Amino acid sequence: MPGARKDVWLRKTVAGMLAQVDDLLTPFGVELIVLDGYRSVACQQGIWDFFYSEAVRTMPDGTPAKWRAQALTHAVDPSDFDENEPATWPSHATGAAVDLSLRDLRSGDYCDLGGRFEDVNDVAATDYFERKLATGAIAGDDARLKYRRLLHWAMSSEGFENDPFTFWHYDWGSQLYVKMSRALRSNPAKAAWYGYIAPP
Repeated sequence: MPGARKDVWLRKTVAGMLAQVDDLLTPFGVELIVLDGYRSVACQQGIWDFFYSEAVRTMPDGTPAKWRAQALTHAVDPSDFDENEPATWPSHATGAAVDLSLRDLRSGDYCDLGGRFEDVNDVAATDYFERKLATGAIAGDDARLKYRRLLHWAMSSEGFENDPFTFWHYDWGSQLYVKMSRALRSNPAKAAWYGYIAPP
């Protein structure tokens, strides 16, 4: 993708907070795996273009509205981005959003959190397995439930807010962070303190 990086960049404060999260997870035999952090608008556009093209390819008889709807299940459309309009800033373009998972410390294997990164569907919702547990569809010792709970607990303990539609996405100090804290907290953040960053 244009603007994609092989390494992961984050705000220094966010990276430090993730180190604290990792310390919380160590006694449970797992560690964080950071999948994505800062993402330029060009990279976000490349991701959007890929998923839109995939929608066109897999639904040749579709319409632009259907292709867009399909692409939106995987990516954010950055086409309305305006550097001077905070409401248009993709969360990852702030350097304060992070996508992550867990890895077993002994084996080095990725833990099964019951969904695939960037595969946005019903299973991607953070509470998906909580709802399955409530209906009796899974047992309380289901590993996918356990790992999602563990990730959410550790990230929340350090102050991160989760996008409830994607179990792997967390923010701190971005516009999405403020939106989530307003929905979930009695004393929410008043404004984001991290904004758009141009590619370094």
